[in-house]
Order: sequence, then C-alpha cells, then structure tokens
Amino acid sequence: MLSVLIFPLFAPPVRPGLKGSSTRLLLRTAIVAIAMSAAPLAQAAERTVTLAVKNMSCVTWGPIVQKSLSRVPGVLRVQVSQKAGAATVVYDDTMANIAALTAATTKAGFPSQVARKPSR
Repeated sequence: MLSVLIFPLFAPPVRPGLKGSSTRLLLRTAIVAIAMSAAPLAQAAERTVTLAVKNMSCVTWGPIVQKSLSRVPGVLRVQVSQKAGAATVVYDDTMANIAALTAATTKAGFPSQVARKPSR
C-alpha cells in the first residue's frame, strides 16, 4: 500500500500543462493532507471536579442539583452530598467545562464554585 502512495511522487507529469516538479509537489501535498485527515481528532479527557454548592439545606434539594448537572452535555456521572454541600462531577472536557457546570447549578438556584481542582 505504501508503494502505491510513494510511486506517484517520482512519476512523470500526469497533466500536460504542469512541470514535473509541480506535479510531484501537488501529489505530496495531497498525500500529506490525506494522512493528516486520517489522524485522530483531539482526544477527550475525562475529568473530575468537586463543586461547593450553596443553599442545599434540605434533603430534597440534592436531587435537583444532581438533575441540573446531569443535563449538561458531556456530564458522565454526578454524585451529590447534601450533608457536605458538594457535588462531584465526572465530565468529558471536550463537551463540558466548569463554567457550564456552575451555570447549571446557579440556574437551578444553587450557586456553586470549584472546591477541588479538576483531575485527569
């Protein structure tokens, strides 16, 4: 397969209007473009962050916080501790970010901030 890709680099001009070096350059550029497009895109990283959540003074509010965080695209898992006033969130960092997580809890009536930095 590799010989099929390399052979055209040294072949004579294919189009009559182009010089040999122009054709080879064109073919090299095309091969590089194809190789780059086959490279994997940015790898998603699974991150975990703990948010300090305010106003969770009632047992029934933990599920509200959990539901609001679970609805953020890219969130994989949520664990809420009403007693500790915290939520631990595992998320895909190509789809979600801390700003989206804190915005979700704030919109639900429970402002939050990072209690523990994200881990990989």
